[in-house]
Amino acid sequence: MPDWNREVLPVLRAVHTSIQRDSASGVAGFFVTEAASVNDELGRSENDPRTGAVLLELRDTGFILAEFSMDSPSQAHLIRLTEKGSQHVAGWPSRPGDDLFPALITAIEERIAVADADERTRLEWLRDGLVAVGQGVVTGVLTDMATRGT
Repeated sequence: MPDWNREVLPVLRAVHTSIQRDSASGVAGFFVTEAASVNDELGRSENDPRTGAVLLELRDTGFILAEFSMDSPSQAHLIRLTEKGSQHVAGWPSRPGDDLFPALITAIEERIAVADADERTRLEWLRDGLVAVGQGVVTGVLTDMATRGT
């Protein structure tokens, strides 16, 4: 299964951005006509198989609706976000704070990538501890803090 933060979420965000871009230009409504638009947003070649595989996974897990060609199963077309997908990338209603945990983990991983050895070790420990505690608990604490203004 592909890694959510590194492989899947960027594609889901690219679908959202492509829909917004195409809608603003009058090309489409609330969908992207071809996976090539998503690949373009990701800076990938038009028929990148990684994108096709992730789009298939996103469809199978209910984040997008998409049609796939029988002669080229990695190529999706008529791609649109479901409510679940919109909640993750477009700010559609969901529980307050649901997006805080992945954003926190991503921010920590970005810091890990540029940290010196000592700081990297501490950040990895923090990330691993947060993951072990669990998204529900961490999200609850962060949401409580945000709603209290703490």
